[in-house]
Amino acid sequence: MRKLVTVRTIAALDPIPGADRIERATIDGWRSVVLKDQFQVGDPCLYFEIDAFIAQGDPRFELVMKHPIEFEGQVGIRVRTLHLRKQISQGLALPLSEFPEVSQLLDDLDESTIRDTDFSSVLGIKKWERPIPDELMEQVQGALPSCIRRTDQERLQNRPELLAEQADELFEESIKLNGYSMTVFKYNDQSGVGSKQWWFKDSTDNAYTRVAAAANLLTAVRDYPGNIAIQGELVGPGICKNHDRLEEKGFYLFGVLNLDTGAELVGQEEEKAIQRLTQLGAVILRAPVIRTVRLADLGTLDQILLHAIGPSLNPQTMREGLVYRRADGLDSFKVISNAFLLENPEE
Repeated sequence: MRKLVTVRTIAALDPIPGADRIERATIDGWRSVVLKDQFQVGDPCLYFEIDAFIAQGDPRFELVMKHPIEFEGQVGIRVRTLHLRKQISQGLALPLSEFPEVSQLLDDLDESTIRDTDFSSVLGIKKWERPIPDELMEQVQGALPSCIRRTDQERLQNRPELLAEQADELFEESIKLNGYSMTVFKYNDQSGVGSKQWWFKDSTDNAYTRVAAAANLLTAVRDYPGNIAIQGELVGPGICKNHDRLEEKGFYLFGVLNLDTGAELVGQEEEKAIQRLTQLGAVILRAPVIRTVRLADLGTLDQILLHAIGPSLNPQTMREGLVYRRADGLDSFKVISNAFLLENPEE
């Protein structure tokens, strides 16, 4: 689960050429533009991550309420990637001293747990999600079963310590496709096709169910000997502006879950599951895997961010970024291309 509002430390402050009122702050692996003299190196800050939705009405956020949007009946702003004075600014950092309702809670927390505590509920901060069209909401059976993980991996900027802690681990590097998350599952007497969080009624006709039917995914999953979920990206015409310029919609697999154990299948176990699904009639497309690489060989965080820029499934288009999955399936993270974010500000 992403932590939208956390207490962090200003690790560095750097001047921005030609800017008198702003400077660049480093917060873990993030770079965020802040007001000059607002912080000193080592100061605590309250950090609002990308996709945090902040409603209007709190004067502490007045300076950032320049382009309000509506979300779940409220007007406010979605924290997103910005380009200011030729600087990438990601996330919003504000002085912790401005938020006494958070500060007073820190006395009851162990110092080692403060960084991992999410204070979004204290401030009424929501995670912005791309709205599901009304016509799809009428087709919803309910939420996906709780045993199925949400496909929402952490960005490397939130976990820069991985580069040292798991330096010698092998990771599979694959292209992150720009589409809608899709899940096809069977769990005991339940089965179906779903989006990132919703499970659709069998009788519905939408992009998810049509693609699942065309590729025989749901039938194969239902016939599979065990409880399983296959997860991937739904891409193509009418989805996220068809970023890869595909001629038809498709489901591109990026993960298989054993719902009996809760484990993600990797290596030979994953290949066996995919082979069995194929034998049962499923047509399985895969998210493109680039290589398997030792984490230390990726270089610094800045080098990895540059590496995230490159061709997508369609080599004529820019990829959204990269996904890294440890060879044993015990960890994963994503790296979103800053070039993609600047070219697609709505993402």
